[in-house]
Amino acid sequence: MFNFNIESIMKKLTSLAALVAALAFVACSDDEGPAARIETITFEACEFPSGRTDNVEGQNNVASYTEYDAVFEHKCYYGYYGGAVVCSAADESTNGDSKASHLHVIGSTSDATHGAKGSAKFLSLCCASTVKDYDASFAFAEGVTRRIVSAEVCNSACIYQFVKYGYYSNEGFAAGDWCDAIFVGYDAAGVETGRAAFTMADYRDGKEEICAAWTRVDLRALGEVNRVAVEFDVHNASGLVGPRTSHGMSICIDEISFEVPADR
Repeated sequence: MFNFNIESIMKKLTSLAALVAALAFVACSDDEGPAARIETITFEACEFPSGRTDNVEGQNNVASYTEYDAVFEHKCYYGYYGGAVVCSAADESTNGDSKASHLHVIGSTSDATHGAKGSAKFLSLCCASTVKDYDASFAFAEGVTRRIVSAEVCNSACIYQFVKYGYYSNEGFAAGDWCDAIFVGYDAAGVETGRAAFTMADYRDGKEEICAAWTRVDLRALGEVNRVAVEFDVHNASGLVGPRTSHGMSICIDEISFEVPADR
């Protein structure tokens, strides 16, 4: 007579099933190819003109910086900025008596470095009604698309000051005001691919919140992009803050991470 050990047979069947599943997973993984790697734009290699804490090359000039396939270009027009400026300075606004800089991140001046994660440099994305044809954006090289993963984001010293203290006779934020940065992706043909929002300041529903520290923002909703632009959704009762005001708008970003196919 045969002596069946049910428990032993079940163990063998379970092991066989696990082996089949593992082989199927490996085969599937091989079909999909190697996973993409993550690269991060840090701005640390950007060189500044002598005596400056940013890469602005004088009044009424256009300057750019390239890292990986991404181009960060800006125009300076009589002290107003449009585009992407690489910066390294911080400022602590304590009142509204004098205008803080769009090219400074809000933070302690006593810190040794002011970028995200202890880095020295970061980017200020700026727009101003007086600077034509340069919005708060950056782009990869012509025809190149990347899948953006995330970025570190913080308010500039200027926007923090305007929100919290106002500027001279203009009041800062009041109850019901808000300011959001909307990251918008575009493909190589200029077609929008997706959006992701970041709250810069929120005075709704009894809150008085202003971003004053580097914060990671998930940007995967943008999809595969050639260009990333920032739009500003602002409600400000005093009219001080907004992309169409004479003072301009800005937001600081750093550590822009994106996917690169493993074969590149």
